[in-house]
Amino acid sequence: MIKKEFSFRSVDGIHDIYACEYLPEGEIKAVIQVAHGVSEHFGRYTGLCEYMTSRGVAVCGNDHLGHGKSASKEERGFFADKDGWEFICRDIAQLSELEHERHPGAPYFLFGHSMGSFASRTVFMKNMIKAEGYIFSGTGQINAPLAKAGKFMAKRARRKHASKYEPDQTVNKLAFGSYNKPFENRTGFDWISSDSAEVDAYMADPDCGYAVSPA
Repeated sequence: MIKKEFSFRSVDGIHDIYACEYLPEGEIKAVIQVAHGVSEHFGRYTGLCEYMTSRGVAVCGNDHLGHGKSASKEERGFFADKDGWEFICRDIAQLSELEHERHPGAPYFLFGHSMGSFASRTVFMKNMIKAEGYIFSGTGQINAPLAKAGKFMAKRARRKHASKYEPDQTVNKLAFGSYNKPFENRTGFDWISSDSAEVDAYMADPDCGYAVSPA
């Protein structure tokens, strides 16, 4: 497996987006782009990259705005003052364009997990990239009344906090508080995976599990 790290300018015009691709040693049969979830980063998908490259499939991904190596410690969990969701989706499209240039003709797929699945759905619905297929992992149906309430609470929270980077626990509880209820609570993140080792790795990773800003 060959690892290549690089960066590109975010659509926000401010940040450099960290990106990486893992290539098989031989012929590239296809390319899978990964859109990671909230409060994590592309580095969490190394196991997937090892598995796919061993079968001739290249894997690429980037750290979204406010995540991983695309953000300072202060900026973790903060997308943008405005249009953050659009920036994240357009950055996904930017990486896709770069990868198409690097591997012309290779069948292309977008894999989105959790928050990344919703971003990937936006990319799909707006026809933002060229792809043979999409994989939506850990996705769900948006509860419209709850989403409306969440936006209202986030707006109030933004006015309450001195810093736009400061997370709001009430908003985060509304967004993620019910996720752990169906499971035996060994930790606060048992909903992440049925594999306890993966849960422990997530909790031990300083670039995972933080609360997000309401901005």
